[in-house]
Order: sequence, then C-alpha cells, then structure tokens
Amino acid sequence: MVRVELQTPIHERDAGTVRWEPLVALTVDGEDHKIEGDSSLLDLDLPVVSLRRGEQIRFTDDPEEWARSLVLAYRSGDLIATVVHDDAPVTEEELAAAAERAHGAAAV
Repeated sequence: MVRVELQTPIHERDAGTVRWEPLVALTVDGEDHKIEGDSSLLDLDLPVVSLRRGEQIRFTDDPEEWARSLVLAYRSGDLIATVVHDDAPVTEEELAAAAERAHGAAAV
C-alpha cells in the first residue's frame, strides 16, 4: 500500500515559516485506489519514470509503483508529491540501479 499527497506551500508570514498543505491524496493498495481531495490535480494517465526501474510507466502498468514515482513528476515549488506511507519503499540500491539504467538509456 502506498499513500501519496500532492502538497503546496503555505507561507506563514507572521511565524516566518512554511507549512505544506495537502491538496489531494492518492492511496493505492494493489489494483485498488482511492483519491481524496481535489482530484483534478492528479492525472492518472500521466506517464512517470519508475523509481525502481528507471523507465517510463503508467498507472495501469503498476499502480503502486506509479504512485510512489510521482515524486519525480510533481516537484515544482508550487506542487510537490510526497510519499506519506509505503509498505514497500524503494531501497537505495534500487534507486542507484534505476539511475544507472536511465543514464545508460539517455546516452544511446
């Protein structure tokens, strides 16, 4: 099971701090998924680069892997994806191997 939130920064001027406000949350458990919040911010048809494989995947290919990989697709200053729960997090070794595969594919 993976839960990802798309968050936006809220500047607390009086306190001089920034807090991250969740706008939409996606929970994926196997093939089942649930969207809470502003679903218009989340595009389930968006191809993303898999954190584990370093190749493009779609939601229909592997919903949980797609959800955890949203951190690469939503990373602007206005909207970021944050994995708030993951039963099978990506390991450092998997990240390194995916980066190596992606770098090798880009060189071809």
